[in-house]
Amino acid sequence: MCLSKNILFSVFVFLLFFYQNGFSQGAKCDNIEFEWLNENEILITYDLLGEINEKYDVTINLLMAGNTQFRVEVKTATGDFGSGIKAGVNKKVIWKIFEDYKNIVEGAEYLFAVDVGKASGSTWYYYVLGGAAAAVVAILAGGGSGDDGGGTTTPTSGSFPLPPAR
Repeated sequence: MCLSKNILFSVFVFLLFFYQNGFSQGAKCDNIEFEWLNENEILITYDLLGEINEKYDVTINLLMAGNTQFRVEVKTATGDFGSGIKAGVNKKVIWKIFEDYKNIVEGAEYLFAVDVGKASGSTWYYYVLGGAAAAVVAILAGGGSGDDGGGTTTPTSGSFPLPPAR
């Protein structure tokens, strides 16, 4: 009985991981280019490849080639940037660079990283389904009365890593 509960739990975890990852893949940015419009503004263009009917969260960071510690988040931009961006080609963002970053290093090679994820408001049902499925597994795994001959299990202590910074 204990072995079947472990197998059931393992299958559940595998299916939940597979189900969630199947819906979170597929969007990416390509053809990222930039040019100075004037002495204060940069035009960033990119193609957002993804599902036509989905909305995405787009974040942009300024990077410096050869310096992995350097990262400036683009905050004061307008255009196809932020939440609710639909897939398409030739997306445009205008960034007033000196409102976010004032110390341009002459001679440095800069580039932009455009990151895309599904819009945060569109995945609430994953949490509801996951919570309901976890409750069902918990009931099935610990649900019998009496001794099933499996003995007791002592939970191991540990810590989860912190989530990645955005």
